Amino acid sequence: MPPKSKSRKSNTSSRQWRRPTPAMVAGCLLVLLLVIRNRWPAHPASAGFGEFRVEQQVNVARVIDGDTIEVADGRRIRLLGIDAPEVGFDGSEPQFWSHQSTDWLTDQIAGERVTLKIGQSEFDRYGRTLAWIYTSDGRLVNAESMRFGMSRLLPEFGLPASLETILRQAEAEARVARRGVWSKRR
Repeated sequence: MPPKSKSRKSNTSSRQWRRPTPAMVAGCLLVLLLVIRNRWPAHPASAGFGEFRVEQQVNVARVIDGDTIEVADGRRIRLLGIDAPEVGFDGSEPQFWSHQSTDWLTDQIAGERVTLKIGQSEFDRYGRTLAWIYTSDGRLVNAESMRFGMSRLLPEFGLPASLETILRQAEAEARVARRGVWSKRR
């Protein structure tokens, strides 16, 4: 019986397929995610969020913690786009920098008249009104809180396109300078 010959495929007319490297896969996924992010909002509730639905002037009655206030009409307002350390309600331990964050917000707006800008999602799961808060001189309290290291960025529920750069830059400044919540080494 004649010996079997091994046949080889000729690669003269086509290039051989190579397995993609992890860097190539990561690059493709990044591009895909960027396309999806620009095409659809980050969260269904944030659709059209760049347009503020309601703008109200209110008096701040008291500050509850670093990201929640109560206004004169009794409503509780949750500052959008930020997450301040918890002060330790119901017997739980306060988080690092929670008292400083609360004190800072108290110094900024307690007893003041502020402007609330409310988007498409008006309430959170606790019934608090969700708002961007501006002082009478036009400062965005949400961004200032991050700039001074009193809170972290909370982008999970969408950020208005008109504010996203300002918010991300404010947090980056605090992180680089290791202010407030960023001062503790992890």
